Amino acid sequence: MISAVFVAALFLAGCDCSVDVPHLAVTKSFSRALQDCMEYLQVPGYRYAEYAANSFPDDPETKCLLRCVGLNLRWWNDTAGVQAAVMERFFQPDPLDVEYENRTETCLQQSLMSGDTSDSCNLAYESFMCYLQHYGNLVPCPQYHPEDESRDVRIARDCMNVLQVPEQMLRAYRKGNFPDAPETRCLLRCFFLRSGLYSVDTGFDVKRLYTRDFEQPDKRYLSPDTRTKLQELRASTGDQCTEVYLAYRDVFGELGRPFVTGRVLKAAAAGLDSKF
Repeated sequence: MISAVFVAALFLAGCDCSVDVPHLAVTKSFSRALQDCMEYLQVPGYRYAEYAANSFPDDPETKCLLRCVGLNLRWWNDTAGVQAAVMERFFQPDPLDVEYENRTETCLQQSLMSGDTSDSCNLAYESFMCYLQHYGNLVPCPQYHPEDESRDVRIARDCMNVLQVPEQMLRAYRKGNFPDAPETRCLLRCFFLRSGLYSVDTGFDVKRLYTRDFEQPDKRYLSPDTRTKLQELRASTGDQCTEVYLAYRDVFGELGRPFVTGRVLKAAAAGLDSKF
């Protein structure tokens, strides 16, 4: 109720609520990235209607445009190629289709064998078309946008400042030690909350955790076993700081990029001045 009243007040004041997002989680839609890249590459505006109708002609301009979109949304890398854990979020498979993953993978392999591996625009284009033709329908809604580790360090540093983590604890973090203490537990809660991976109302977002670790994707994030463990923790602890700490330590700490958050906290503590 409070949030509804708050949004109504912002609307009456002439504020654009669409840009007033909670915490520091970033989401972005395919269409927004497409428009961004059309501006970057000076693609004529009249072509947007064509692309908005999911028509992506086989021409150099379109190919480099889609490469830009992939770089923008993090689903493309010129060295590693398509980042499946990110790309998948922008497509919705038919629930009755049980072969979409196999068809997409076959298409990707064929495009790599037949295409010019030195042409990054063509490779990005062919990869995107494999998903468009075989994986599912393009999702119009904004999707979670994974950031690099430097942003995570800034988020952790923000939380250390906001929570006024004692210097004694910061010294331990700088050495890579994370004592099981209230300060550590609540720091982890703040970090996952501010980075958009945890919600006060619903707990951890395992799909976002999976996407975050797109460079080392780990399907165990999405397994029923992981979901069950997280639900049991949420129901049994009664304390969100403890819930987050135990989930990180016992459930998903070793998944994806193992204990990456510990490395982030260590770097954040090292960059903080010794006094607040």
